[in-house]
Amino acid sequence: MEISAVVVARKGSRRIPNKALQRFADDSLVGHKVRQLLACTRIHRVIVGSDCPEILRLASQAGAEPVKRPDLYCNEVASSANDMIGNMCSLIQTDVVVWAHCTNPLIQAATYDEAVSTFLAKLDDGFDSLASVDVVQEHFWDKQSHRPL
Repeated sequence: MEISAVVVARKGSRRIPNKALQRFADDSLVGHKVRQLLACTRIHRVIVGSDCPEILRLASQAGAEPVKRPDLYCNEVASSANDMIGNMCSLIQTDVVVWAHCTNPLIQAATYDEAVSTFLAKLDDGFDSLASVDVVQEHFWDKQSHRPL
C-alpha cells in the first residue's frame, strides 16, 4: 500500500504574501515540510502541488514530486476547499493520502508516522480517515512583547 504525503501551497496567499516561501529555520516553510515528511518511515512519497514555479522548484530540490495545480483550484474565492482537495487528489495516483500543511512546521516526523500507523491499524475496523485535533485553551501570542509564545 503506497502512502503519499501531499502538501499544497499556492502563490497567491492573501494574508501573508509568498507564505510557503517564508523562511523557517534554515529553509523555506515548504522546503522544511518536505524534508520533515521525507524523514517519515511510513510515508513513501512526498508530493507538493502548487501554481507557483518557485514553490515547485524548491519542493523538487528538497526531494518532493512537484505537481502543477490549475489556477482555478488555487483560488479560495472561486473554489471550495473540497473542490481544491478533490482536484489535487485527481492529479496523483496513490493508495493513502497524508494531507500536510507547510504552515505547520513544528509537527515532527514521528507524529506523522504514528498517525499513519493508527490509521492503518483501524482500516480493518471500517475506518476510512483520520483527523488530528487538540484542545487549546490559551493564547499563543504574548500580549506584552507582541510575539508568539
